[in-house]
Amino acid sequence: MLAAVAALLAPLTLLLTPQQAPELAALVRSTLELCVADPAKVVRTVEDVADADWAQPFRTDDECGLTAEGWRGDGGALVAAARAAVGAEGPGWTGTVRELRVNESGPALWTRLEQAEGWAPASLLIIEPSPGQRGPVEIHFDPAG
Repeated sequence: MLAAVAALLAPLTLLLTPQQAPELAALVRSTLELCVADPAKVVRTVEDVADADWAQPFRTDDECGLTAEGWRGDGGALVAAARAAVGAEGPGWTGTVRELRVNESGPALWTRLEQAEGWAPASLLIIEPSPGQRGPVEIHFDPAG
């Protein structure tokens, strides 16, 4: 009898098992891929992420991106994900990658890239905490226009 009840409840266990929240780098990539493909589909909702307190995609008339809080800086996973998502790799893009800057919020790594050619080049800005430090993340993508 007990085995029969367990067999009946097993499918319910699968339905009730919570899904693992994505890592921030995966959310950055999927958000920016959507920014490139169809910015109107980017929804400003707070997202749970496995390796930060929260993340929130956004879009305005001019740009699209994501902010997050409580992420621990690493060796460049967010920059790699963002660059891959918008195609900001190779000699067609110029700028600085993970340059240490200090402002009123303290030290942070800034990546600022622009397309090398075009009358209205696309740009990508990533602000992230230094490796090992927890803090906010900002990612802004302005598509070529």
